[in-house]
Amino acid sequence: MCLKIIFLCLIFSVFGDEHFEINNLTFLVEPEGTYRLLGYSPAENLTAGIIANVEDMQTLFLKHDSIREIQPGAFQNLPNLKDLIIQYSELSKIPAGIFNNLSTLSYLELGDNQISYVDPHAFDNLTRLFSIRLGNNKLDKIDSHWFEVKPALKYIHLAGNLIKKISADSFESLKGRKSTSLFLGDNPVETIENDAFKGFEEIPVLSLKNLNLTSPGAFLQGLKIGTLEFDGNKFKCVEKEAFDSVFVANTTKMRSNSLAAECLNKIRLWAQKHNKTVLT
Repeated sequence: MCLKIIFLCLIFSVFGDEHFEINNLTFLVEPEGTYRLLGYSPAENLTAGIIANVEDMQTLFLKHDSIREIQPGAFQNLPNLKDLIIQYSELSKIPAGIFNNLSTLSYLELGDNQISYVDPHAFDNLTRLFSIRLGNNKLDKIDSHWFEVKPALKYIHLAGNLIKKISADSFESLKGRKSTSLFLGDNPVETIENDAFKGFEEIPVLSLKNLNLTSPGAFLQGLKIGTLEFDGNKFKCVEKEAFDSVFVANTTKMRSNSLAAECLNKIRLWAQKHNKTVLT
């Protein structure tokens, strides 16, 4: 018992009731197991095992602009970690193995970094993942492998990247999925292939706002959508013959487009007749 206490003291030191130190990283500790990395911690490279053996940690905030690399195995023996937020850093890639030991993780925030590459197997073993956020990075493509074997996944955020095309296999691993929302706005998307969302049984929210689309295309046909966001695209009109395959959502938002007055009138009349909401 004494040896165990001495060992722990060598690794950890606690300052008062609010600060916790491990391997030269200092955290502010808040109620309910929330740990926040403090700004003065030297955190350029999170090496294997640097954050380990903290049983009460439930939420970990790593909002630190000096983090440039996270090595596989950086997080070990965090048996109650549910939320991991890594934001506002200089991370450029996410290799496989970083999150392998975090089987209890349900919320992963990797937004507002410099990420241009995510390994196809970077999120393997995260079977309880409920929400994954990769917004405001430098990704130029979507890999369906990221979402494999994640039955609890309900929210996918990829807005604000450099994606120009959403291909037919982008979400192939999610075919048959119910109630998964996709946020893909603020990308320079010019093309969405017809089968890009094929196989989804239900999409509560599909956000395609502020893209470079000039036409809704046929990629919505057959989908069941709660709210569809088309705000801020480059639509000038939607052909009347395509209304049934475009306005498939209960609510469609098409504000900040260049829709002609005659086209707008036709859309509004059709929506009223078919009990749909179209916001223009």
